[in-house]
Amino acid sequence: MQALVQISCDYLNAVELQKELDSYNQAGADAFELQLRKTPSRWRGVDQNILLALVSLASGSLGALITGMLKIAEKKQDSYIELHGDNWSVKVPSGTPHSEIKKYVALAKSKTIKEVKIITGFLHD
Repeated sequence: MQALVQISCDYLNAVELQKELDSYNQAGADAFELQLRKTPSRWRGVDQNILLALVSLASGSLGALITGMLKIAEKKQDSYIELHGDNWSVKVPSGTPHSEIKKYVALAKSKTIKEVKIITGFLHD
């Protein structure tokens, strides 16, 4: 089973985020496929691209995507990622140990993940 997950970052545009994620995409193993799509916008200057990741829920590609997003978040102080589904969300702090990342990946698979965001600022529960 595959899922199309929208990914974003509050300090990188879609093209910059795609370049960053490409470097973490398991060094040529292509764990996930990134797709850049244009969206219509009435506002000039607004990023009209959205970045989507095609991930397999049966393989390790979702884990690779989440790990890559966390590595990007680690570069910016006080950053974390949010995983979103239809009626749920969870915050994952940068620097989360690999053993805990597996728990978040399992949660995201079981609840059908729709979006992953990198957010800067203090993590509040």
